[in-house]
Amino acid sequence: MIHPGAFDSIAVDASADDRAGGMDELPWPHEFDQSKARWRWLLDNHHPARLVIVEHLGQAVAGALFERQGEAWFLWKGPSGAASAESLGALLRSVGDMAEVTLVLQPGWVFAGPLGEAGFLRNGDFGTLLVSTGGGPDEILRRMKDATRRRVQRAIGAGLRVAEGADWLPLFYPVYSAAMTAAGSPDFATYAEHQSLLRIAGVHLFVALDGDAVAAGSLCYRNSDSLEARYVATDAAYRHLGPLNLVHFESIQWAAARGLGWFDLSGFATGEVSEKLGGINRFKAGFGGVEFDYPVFRRC
Repeated sequence: MIHPGAFDSIAVDASADDRAGGMDELPWPHEFDQSKARWRWLLDNHHPARLVIVEHLGQAVAGALFERQGEAWFLWKGPSGAASAESLGALLRSVGDMAEVTLVLQPGWVFAGPLGEAGFLRNGDFGTLLVSTGGGPDEILRRMKDATRRRVQRAIGAGLRVAEGADWLPLFYPVYSAAMTAAGSPDFATYAEHQSLLRIAGVHLFVALDGDAVAAGSLCYRNSDSLEARYVATDAAYRHLGPLNLVHFESIQWAAARGLGWFDLSGFATGEVSEKLGGINRFKAGFGGVEFDYPVFRRC
């Protein structure tokens, strides 16, 4: 029973009915990783997950979607609802049985009291680069670094064009799979996972084409005020033409046309970084973005 004035939480594991515990009344945000669509996608693909709903005075006021990788649990860019210390405390009480938890928080959800009481310690920031979509194509190009701008122009000069739509997945996925294999990535999304993601209205695939051949592509999530590039890949044979630069350039314009203020390059390594991560950072920084940090807390 929820007593008047109290904040209580309900935990719903992925094996349960996704309507349990007032899920449909939850104040879902427009950030894809904390959305109802993401929760249902995790259910459909049999990924371990837990949805925690906070109720106050009989109404759902906040929630958080946790995903498990191995023995560790992660909250990405949450929670949802109106931020308060009481809601956060109730959320964290429902994950007390999780051995290892990492919270990547929306900045407004940092409340020292409940985080400390639940045993969470600050563990740096998760940084990303946000590229403004404003000003039209010429202004977008002007904000880029010279090398990045030249690659966009080189791709255009080579006759590459950009298309958007799920129908390009059969041609994009072999490029993505080959790129992940060459990079030695131990864990990347399957074809079936990409296919099911692209059935969701807020997920979009952009590809650079040489005729009907995919030179590069980017699978993106639409958030409240941004388009986030989540799965990207380039065919090695086309790398010299800069096709991914062109894909991002067109994606920025696509986002602007739909009233989204930012293009999110989905991660920016900070501190001491490897040569590989340094190269990825330089590629992303070329688009003229500004760094945005999500506070990270961890409990082992």
